[in-house]
Amino acid sequence: MAVNLLLAAGFLLVAHLPSGDPRIDQGLDLVVEFSAADSDTRRIDVARRLAGYRSEPVALALLQLLDDPTLPAEVVRELEWTVVAMEERALEPLASAAADDMLPEDMITSILTRIARRNPEAVASLLTHASSTVGRIAAISLGSSGREESLRLLMVALPQAAPPAGPAILSSVCRLSRLSCAAALRTSLASPDDVMQTEALALVAASGDRTLIAACLPLLHSKSPVVVRAVLDAMGVVGADGGEADLEILFDSSSDELRELVVRTLGATPTDAARTALRRIARQSSRQTRVGRIADELFRRAADKTVVVETRDANHPAQAVVVVPDKGTIGLALYSEEGFRVVARGSLLWKCKGQRGQEKRIGHEDYLPDATIPLPRCASSPIPQVHWRCRDGRQITGVLPE
Repeated sequence: MAVNLLLAAGFLLVAHLPSGDPRIDQGLDLVVEFSAADSDTRRIDVARRLAGYRSEPVALALLQLLDDPTLPAEVVRELEWTVVAMEERALEPLASAAADDMLPEDMITSILTRIARRNPEAVASLLTHASSTVGRIAAISLGSSGREESLRLLMVALPQAAPPAGPAILSSVCRLSRLSCAAALRTSLASPDDVMQTEALALVAASGDRTLIAACLPLLHSKSPVVVRAVLDAMGVVGADGGEADLEILFDSSSDELRELVVRTLGATPTDAARTALRRIARQSSRQTRVGRIADELFRRAADKTVVVETRDANHPAQAVVVVPDKGTIGLALYSEEGFRVVARGSLLWKCKGQRGQEKRIGHEDYLPDATIPLPRCASSPIPQVHWRCRDGRQITGVLPE
């Protein structure tokens, strides 16, 4: 740390030419004194004195000092509070630090949040900064400030905001006020920008508010597939854990046209949860209806893919899933202490290293309840190799991850 501070001090001594403003010169002299201090107690004392020298050059010099990972936490905290005390004089240096990745983003956000609690209008001036990163960080900082004035400033900036600041502004408004969130969502849904629409609809979907979801779902008619997929993902329909309740909200609150849009979006989404959702729709919708027929067709088409082995939780390999094709059906083999749970038609084979393989035939008709197949313990490894033999003779091997 001493070497870093001496280098910083040397840089400042070379760069510190008289500015013509005695207060700035005195502040920069203190920065050099901070760098040359021989103890943390002395550095903290100098940092506190620096709070009285509010100027952009001094704030920039302080941020350069913060760019030292060897500084003790208590010294870093004191320097941060010194920057906060400079309020609007620190904004441009902070913006430059954010745009140039000079300091960690969470440090800059923390400093701006504290400034926003004192002077929200100053931080709001960064919402339209030329750097979209700066605008996004300013929005997050205002949203974290908890100030009512911050909410007003965010609402004023929202209609003109561009990504990625716009979505950050919307999220911050919804963090500050549920009532204002509804108005902000309406503004964002009217935006011609897909990113803003996606963020707005994703917030609606993630809210769990059935009334709000029902009111916004018809708006999906005119949205792009990217927006629709983002909403389905936020509702948990195409993510890792497709939720039946969310799917029911979606179908109870929408028209046949929207249901078909949703089904086709699911069909174009290559995830296990999307295929599971399609299978559920095909079960629940009459196959005499257009939506039911489309769901069934897309499910069968999606099932004819290659084997996928994925781990949902690295700490629990027993939750691995093997997805295998079989003549238009899909097989889900879920490994647990009890064995494999399978939904498919064909043959499941497993083999412990150095031992004779064992086979279990599965003869389900489509969509019948799962079968549970007990697994032997392997002497060499607790997790056996898994094979799937389809009825047409193809065999696929999936090794569950350790």
